[in-house]
Amino acid sequence: MIKRIKSGDVVALAVAVIAVAGFSYQAYGLSAPPALVRIEAAGTTHLYSLAESRMVKPLPEDGTCELLIQDKSVRVVASDCPQKICVSMGQISSTSQWIACLPHQVFIHITGATPDSDGELGVDAATF
Repeated sequence: MIKRIKSGDVVALAVAVIAVAGFSYQAYGLSAPPALVRIEAAGTTHLYSLAESRMVKPLPEDGTCELLIQDKSVRVVASDCPQKICVSMGQISSTSQWIACLPHQVFIHITGATPDSDGELGVDAATF
């Protein structure tokens, strides 16, 4: 027995589609502030904007680890660690991605928040 679609079914489907579209626009469609790259190395933390291109050397003198921030992404371009896994990870550009160089104890990730007046980052969407 085949059931026919009733007008209430069409209304419920339309409401569901509109709700999903609204939530999607809220989550992905709004312009966000420029993201920051958080680099933790040698017991220090550095924050850089993804909007500005630059080369970063987070290690003082212990080894070579060079990062390139360019085109709203960051990647490790050179490292003297044995396996160079950090170099092979490529570039990252969203808050769900990270790069780690374990021999040099360098951790790189992108935050969607801007620092507050104390220089600390607040809770971002990746935390939840």
